[in-house]
Formats: sequence, C-alpha cells, structure tokens
Amino acid sequence: MKITHSRSGRLLSYLASAACGAAMVLGFAPWGWWPVTVLALALWWVLAEHRGWGFVIGWFFGVGLFGAGTYWLYYSFLLFGDALAPVAALMSAGFTGFMALFPALFAALCRGLQSRLPLLARCLLLWPAAWVLIEWLRGSLGAGFPWLSVGYTQIDTPSAVLAPYAGVHALGLVVSMSAAALALALLRRRLAWVSGALLLVIWGGVFSTPTWEAQPAGEPMRVAAVQPNIAQHMKFLESQLEPSLRYLEAETRALEADLVLWPESAVPDFLALQQERVLGFAEQFPNTDIVSGIFTHQTEGADHRYFNSLVNLSRPWSQYRKVHLVPFGEYFPLRWLIEPLRRFILIPMSDLSHGDPDQAPLELAGHRAAAMICFEAAFGEQIRQRLGDATLLINVSNDAWFGRSSAPEQHLDISRMRALELARPMLRATNTGISAIVDHQGRVQARLEVDREGSVQGILQPMTGLTPYARLGVRPMLTLLLLLCGAACMPHLLRRGR
Repeated sequence: MKITHSRSGRLLSYLASAACGAAMVLGFAPWGWWPVTVLALALWWVLAEHRGWGFVIGWFFGVGLFGAGTYWLYYSFLLFGDALAPVAALMSAGFTGFMALFPALFAALCRGLQSRLPLLARCLLLWPAAWVLIEWLRGSLGAGFPWLSVGYTQIDTPSAVLAPYAGVHALGLVVSMSAAALALALLRRRLAWVSGALLLVIWGGVFSTPTWEAQPAGEPMRVAAVQPNIAQHMKFLESQLEPSLRYLEAETRALEADLVLWPESAVPDFLALQQERVLGFAEQFPNTDIVSGIFTHQTEGADHRYFNSLVNLSRPWSQYRKVHLVPFGEYFPLRWLIEPLRRFILIPMSDLSHGDPDQAPLELAGHRAAAMICFEAAFGEQIRQRLGDATLLINVSNDAWFGRSSAPEQHLDISRMRALELARPMLRATNTGISAIVDHQGRVQARLEVDREGSVQGILQPMTGLTPYARLGVRPMLTLLLLLCGAACMPHLLRRGR
C-alpha cells in the first residue's frame, strides 16, 4: 500500500528524524547517556516505519547525527584554519551532508524491503544488522570516518566485555538490537513479550561473557606524557619553536620515567633541522626513552616526501610515519575540486605523504609499541594489523584543532576502545588534552584535562597474548551481520523460489 502524506507532514517527519539523529549524540562522550542513543535510534525506526522509509528521511537523520556530533569541524576551519566564515560553513555543511548519505542508504534499503519482509524479520534481524554494516562501510570506504559509531557509547558499560572478542562493532550490535527490541514493542504492543525476551538474551549474553585475560609482559614501566598546551594559532609560528622546545625539555627533566611521550608535532619542525638539538637532549637521559611527534622527510631523486612522524629520540632509527592521513587536513583528495578553496584555508603541513602500512612496531624502553597518530586511533582494523609483537600502544594527537568541544572526550574514548580490543595498555599524549594512561581493559588510570599544561605520570604494565579480535579482526562480525541480513530475507527468497 502506498503511503501518502501532506507536505507539512513530510516536513515534520524530516525534522523529527533530524532531532532523533541529534539526540543520538548524547550517548557519546562527554555525556555518556547511552540509553538515550538506544531510545533515539528506536524512535527513528518507529517514525520511519509509520511515515514510510526513504532516502530523504534517512538523510535528515544523518544531518542531525553528524551536525550535532561533528559541529566542531566548523570551528576548526574557521578559528584554526583561518578560513572565511562562509567557506568554513560550506565545508562543514558539505561534510555533514555527505556523511548523512550513509543513514540515507540504510533507510533506502529498508524502504526496498518494507513490503517484502514481515515486521519481525525486519525489526529483529534486518534493522540492527544492516545498521552496523552501514557503520562499518562508513569507516571503510575511501578515507573512512568511523567517528560516532554507536559501539563507542558502550566503552563504560557491561557490554564493553565483548570488545576483545569481536571489536567495537559487536558493541554496536548490542546497541542496535536493543533499539530494535524497543522499536518492536512500540510498533506492536502485543509483541512486547518478544522484545523483553530479546533484551534478556542480549544482556544475559553480555553479563555471562567472561573478561578476556591478557598476560603481563615483563616488569611494569614508569611512563609519562607531556602536555605543553600550546594554542593552535601559535603552534606553528617560527617564534614559538624555541619556547616549545624549552618547555618540553624542562618538563621532561622533572620526570622520573622509563618512557616519556611528547604529543603529535610536539616539535613543529623537521627532524633533519632539529636533529642536533633534540637528539642531543635525549642523550642526557640514558635510562629514559623520549618519543616525540615531529616531521620527517625523504628524498628520492627529485621527489620530496614529507611525513607526520613519531620518533624515538633516544633511538632515532625507531620511527613511525603516519599511514592514515586526515583528508583536507594533512592531504587534499580531489585536488581539482578543492583547489579553488585552498587559498581561503591556511592549514600548516597539509601536503603530507602516507607512511608504509607495514611498518614494524616502535622499539622503546625494552618493549615494542604499536603507534597511532591522531585520527588513526579510529581505525581499529589498521591498528590490529600493525600490532605484531607489540606489548603496548602509544597514541599522540593535537586536539587543539577542536578547542573546548566534545571532540577531545570522544577521541579519548575511541583510543580507549583500541586498548580494550587488543588488550594492550596505552600511553596517550596530546598537545592541549586529554593526555592519559589507559590500562589493557580500556580504563583510564590517570588523565590531564583540556587546556592544562603539565604531564601525566604513572605505572603501565605491558601485556602479551592475542585477543580473538586481534587474531581474526572484523571478519567474524561481518559474517554474523550478513547471516542476520540473510535470515531476515529468507522468507521473501523462499516465496520467490516457489
């Protein structure tokens, strides 16, 4: 039966969809109200089921989700990229509109199957599995943007126990299936008992899952992360280089640690130009490894390549070059399209090269560490593939781009998820916060808040042993999601086969 509505009714449906998308954000840091995310997703599914699924209703939901969840991009472009306000608004709106295509794709899929599948199959199998598949697709296509995947709302909930077994998308399936159970109860009250039974199965499975136990690797380490708190508009000024180095050196001298981590681009220059200074300083501490974010370059004939790097200043041959660069921040895809706008946006070091995906873990303080620079922390599969024999993780970032927004808290939770998935402790250093020491279960042991200078110190226990997720990655989870979608479509396929 064709569903028709007035123009005003359609508009109200679109606005309600955007409101549901915006409410989803309250489940993420810094709020952590994850039941709101479940409720918002369920209400949107109920709304779409009543008003008629479709690409547009999904797109408006995505506009609400990414508009509220990544609003800080506008300030990054405007305040720190020195973009004109109209250009910053245009780029932010364009990004939001593009990311909203993924929920729109989900809604279009649901529309195509709405009349073909019974409600129970759609609600309990198709919706939750397809939602998580679309999130995986969003984080995998092109440069990828897995930010705001609903599994991250679960980092401090009982369902976090599933992460070492199947990764963040397993937590996302818990959220989406809980939302589906609630949506079914709202759509068909006589089936509320089915919803209750499903919730018991979901959360009963969560509470019965054993905690993954990793094994200690050697003795605990004394670690420290330095947070210089340099404003973004000053960070790359030539006049700021010497004060930055003096602060990093003074703070490091006051520490007693086996490993000291400086943040991303802590030395806002090339290693070749500052080599004598920084390597000479590191030599003064024979019992401490100092690891810093710094830029490196490579020359092959007439070809010059520049990298956002992490270098162990105490063992300068041990380096990591960032693999997953931030589009439009560290490199410019679709240059023919973006080139006319580049003169309106002044982002330093925005023409970098990708590092080798097969780099070995960093050698530091008698251990090996898998490294992540900034946005890379959001890509669990890539970090998993580089884990090797690493017994800890190090993560550096410069979240000054985001100011005092929700982004630094969200970024910390994303980094914590990597520690939980791989059962490896993490040392995290950022320019303006949040720097932290995280244990192998993703719990924050110590942290230094946004816009504070200083250092965070503590004990970190390196760990060994591969979690099921570290061994197998996302493939088992994708297989399960495809099986759920297949099971939902089975009645329709059997009818067609008769």
